[in-house]
Amino acid sequence: AAASVTVTNLLNGETFATCEGTHEVPTDKALANGQYYYARVFALNEIGYSLPQISPTSQKPHVVPGSPTSVVLSVVSETELRVLFNPPADDGGDTITSYQIDYSTSSSFDSFSSVFVTYLAAAPFTKTISGLATGVPVYVRVSAANTQGYGDSASSVPTFLNPYQPSDAPTQVFLRATADTMLTVSFGAPVDNGGDDIISYRVQWDITPTFNGAVGVPNKGSVDLDAALYSSYTIKYLTAGQNYYVRVFAINSAGPGTAALASPSALAPSLQVPGRPHTITATTGSSAGEILLSWQRPRIPAHQIPCSGLVTAPNDCDAGIGGGVPQSNGGASITGDE
Repeated sequence: AAASVTVTNLLNGETFATCEGTHEVPTDKALANGQYYYARVFALNEIGYSLPQISPTSQKPHVVPGSPTSVVLSVVSETELRVLFNPPADDGGDTITSYQIDYSTSSSFDSFSSVFVTYLAAAPFTKTISGLATGVPVYVRVSAANTQGYGDSASSVPTFLNPYQPSDAPTQVFLRATADTMLTVSFGAPVDNGGDDIISYRVQWDITPTFNGAVGVPNKGSVDLDAALYSSYTIKYLTAGQNYYVRVFAINSAGPGTAALASPSALAPSLQVPGRPHTITATTGSSAGEILLSWQRPRIPAHQIPCSGLVTAPNDCDAGIGGGVPQSNGGASITGDE
């Protein structure tokens, strides 16, 4: 015979939604960046805790890295700069995957271009920035990235550089006899400064045209002159009648450029007529038909090139061998004025 079962509903049941959620631990954020942690979760009811469910993988806390260190900028050529840098002191707890190098002609980086370094075999890292305009200052900054993104950037030292190369030769290089022991050479700025300010000029002289004569000072020598203070220079203590060859270099941050031979290329010191008197004034004399004149001794030699300094700020000529008056007198005593 068939059995029968009577079912009595004692309590309405309840279907629970999926139990899931998120929780940030620990609340004081005391975990170490870069350290891997595992987690497990317990369910709790009025009876107690369940067995835990353990996460199948570990995770680590990490943030974006700090800024790179020791960022140094240098010039490679007239169109290239090189940036060298080291990793950040803090990688944010994650491996550095790339570096971004921004460069701009604006210190505020209103607009900029970027290049990237992703080959990170060994520090320090370098990157050459190419295609730059000669002489135009370029600002550079570098930032590091991990899986969280890019961190703060670090500015280079110096903060900017202008690509440059050695300059062209100086212009208007003229050689003139000042006295029987002196030659004066003048020089002007090169047509192309190589993209960088001329900081000095080098005057070189020798008794041979190849500038490798087996003689010493004063028949052979050189001197570097501040470009802001000199456009001419007088070579002293030379031998009367001996031909001297002279050339001049312009120097920027890249070093000496092409030499300019003086015109004429060689000259011997010799006595000259005096330079022009200066500061001439005329006043009415004490008698009828009388005029009183006053003047100063010549300060610039007869060739009209200052012995040294600038045309706008000439220096007095040096005295000759053994002392005496400045050699703007041509090397011989002035015996009278007319």
